[in-house]
Amino acid sequence: MLHRVTRRQRSGGKRQHTRGKKEAHYRVGLQYECGDGVAKDSAQAARWYQKAAEQDHPRAQFKFGTYVDMGVAEAQLVLGFKYYGGRDIKQNPFETARPWKLSAEQGFEVAHFFWGQLLESGRCGVSKNKKEAIKWLKKAAEQGNTDAQSKLRSLGVKF
Repeated sequence: MLHRVTRRQRSGGKRQHTRGKKEAHYRVGLQYECGDGVAKDSAQAARWYQKAAEQDHPRAQFKFGTYVDMGVAEAQLVLGFKYYGGRDIKQNPFETARPWKLSAEQGFEVAHFFWGQLLESGRCGVSKNKKEAIKWLKKAAEQGNTDAQSKLRSLGVKF
């Protein structure tokens, strides 16, 4: 369901979001979701909803959860980090792998790196698979990810 953001809400949201107001963060997320006054951008919407959700904004928590369920690559990656580190949710490293894999499959370069790392190390319940790890690390490296480039060098792989 889309919500209409009024000019007053939009201007208030942009002025207030830098002060950490959860409602303002939520409103900026709505702007990006609806393309109201800004270019429509799901990844930006998910980022702003996450900021508000982390401040216990219930509608933002729902919206961010919806983006994760829809498969927005950045939201998936963030969810994996939350499971890995126990930030805002119960720590469960074994739940880290699924969202990171989904994010990588959607083409998110940072997720390529982290998914490759899990495959290479066999952490978080992922079976070690060096061939697959190198494939994902190469994808990240080819997109300019310097951590992936370093990792490949340390594995003796040319890219």
